[in-house]
Amino acid sequence: MSILFGRWNFDGAAVAPEYIQKARSMLETQAPASVTTCGEGPLVMLHAAQHVTAEPQREQQPAVSPAGTFLSWDGRLDNRAELIGRTGDLGSDCTDLRIVAAAWDRESDRCLKHLLGDWALSVFDSYDRTLTLAKDFLGTRPLYYFRTDRYVAWSSLLDPLVLLSGERFALCEEYVAGWLAGFPEPHLTPYSCISAVPPASFVRITSRSTSVTRYFEFQPQNVPHRKSDAEYEERFRDLFFEAVRRRLRSPAPVIAELSGGMDSSAIVCVADKLTATEGLRPVETVSFFDDTEPNWNERLYFSAVEARRHHTGFHVSVATTGRFVPERDGDFPVTPARGARPSEAQAELSRFLAAGGFHVLLSGVGGDEFTGGVPTGIPELANLLSRGHPKEFLRRAFLWAMASRKPLIQVVGSTVRPFLPVFWARASANSWPMPWLRTSFAMRHQRTLRARRTRFRWLGPLPTFQENLRALDGLRRQIACAELAPLPGCEKRYPFLDRDLLEFLFNVPREQLVRPNQRRSLLRRALRGVVPDVVLNRPRKAFVVTSYLKAIAADWDRVLELTERMVLQSRGILDPAILRRTLEEARDGGDVPLLPAMRALRLEWWLRDPRVGRLFDTGFRGNREAVFFEVPPPGPA
Repeated sequence: MSILFGRWNFDGAAVAPEYIQKARSMLETQAPASVTTCGEGPLVMLHAAQHVTAEPQREQQPAVSPAGTFLSWDGRLDNRAELIGRTGDLGSDCTDLRIVAAAWDRESDRCLKHLLGDWALSVFDSYDRTLTLAKDFLGTRPLYYFRTDRYVAWSSLLDPLVLLSGERFALCEEYVAGWLAGFPEPHLTPYSCISAVPPASFVRITSRSTSVTRYFEFQPQNVPHRKSDAEYEERFRDLFFEAVRRRLRSPAPVIAELSGGMDSSAIVCVADKLTATEGLRPVETVSFFDDTEPNWNERLYFSAVEARRHHTGFHVSVATTGRFVPERDGDFPVTPARGARPSEAQAELSRFLAAGGFHVLLSGVGGDEFTGGVPTGIPELANLLSRGHPKEFLRRAFLWAMASRKPLIQVVGSTVRPFLPVFWARASANSWPMPWLRTSFAMRHQRTLRARRTRFRWLGPLPTFQENLRALDGLRRQIACAELAPLPGCEKRYPFLDRDLLEFLFNVPREQLVRPNQRRSLLRRALRGVVPDVVLNRPRKAFVVTSYLKAIAADWDRVLELTERMVLQSRGILDPAILRRTLEEARDGGDVPLLPAMRALRLEWWLRDPRVGRLFDTGFRGNREAVFFEVPPPGPA
């Protein structure tokens, strides 16, 4: 993943050389071999190259067109042939950058919806004096911007915008609510004046205004009705193979997570088929295990895949060391997801990736969400209910009641409830309980804190389509809030989140994806003979939590210290006494909402870092007091 950076002074004043040098030095920590600079006077753009496809090695970025358009690109185009056909005869060996530049010259921002792949883009038009920042539909590549009255700065890394701004920030309360509820919305950062470019959107900035425009939305489509299950299986297989093929494009070795679940196993097995038939380099695998967990039996399943491919991958033990509150590392913790010293397992993985020269890590994220991983008939039944098919609704409800061993009236009630107004829903519908939150804070952010509830609209797309969009929004939040890659220059790729594949899965009949007593029906049927049967027929993976409970008990003194004189209490967010009682129950083996409590503790841990504390004022809606902070040198906090 390459890094984009730039600054544009609205008043025409030249960007200070000292500022450029400091920005360059921060980019060089991620890409020491290749940082290039373009522009002069009020505009400067930097590009730190990290080559994860072959073509960018022939690129020179930022690129400048004869018309004075400055373009900087970070990404991978998946539909190169289609775009070459749209923009003219560029030659099949042209770079992604050249294709994008030609598309922009021809169609301006109208070309964005046609760019398939993982990417981020910045374009400055010298003639119109306009800056455009854009990201792909999923938001896999970070891109932030910070606008003041005097200038705008943008960057793939959040650190330079924060540390070089010379500003004291207000803590973004909406981000805090999102963090506590799971993950913040992808356009938010902890800093009130710094935003991220939203997925599937572009930001247009002039000296007088800033606007955000959505350029792509998934739309309900009439998928051609297929006569048999076999035809649906064939279409899924074609799209999934293409999704994996697109993400194998790399001049360096590719590694894939192999957890033993159906998603990661499917990716690895399909990759093996493609590498065998297309002469590609075989994919390496990494599997995590914890032999201290009595319910974690992943070895059986990832070993079956390894036996099928006649190769044992890299195995990493993630057994806890008894540390619940993380140690701080020497880097500036720009978000709550950053700043923790890597565990031994993380360090071991980083060393392996560096030694093998890996630049691409394939992940199975998204498979469970969109191929029927949760064995429930509610979405299918909600479709029938919303379209007025009472007889078929009752027939299918009876089948689902038999499969789930629940009373029919309970299945019907569970289907009707998501259609009711929020204030009619039972309080127990909140799946992310946080009793320690202050009432005033919770009331201000009801929408964010209730975002995990499933609600259906009677009118509009089918409930299954609505639920898919909601799940996609959750994954966008998760990806935007993820920690840095285990190694600089190594990017994660998500075959199950391929746009073409998702359009099919969003519109395929629900009964193809999941059926009574047939969880993930379409994936299992389509990949029979590709993935080992022991994996396809395995029960659902269990959630492992006993290690966290042991870590709380072993690290109780530090946990207790973190709940005393809390910063979050002083800001009116939570009641530490309630949080402390919850953690005491967890330590004693009680059934408590542990994950939300862990989110609260991690946020408190982050706010207590003195480097972070100096950046924020005392309230949420703070001033813009100019205080310059030097870039912290490497070393312990």
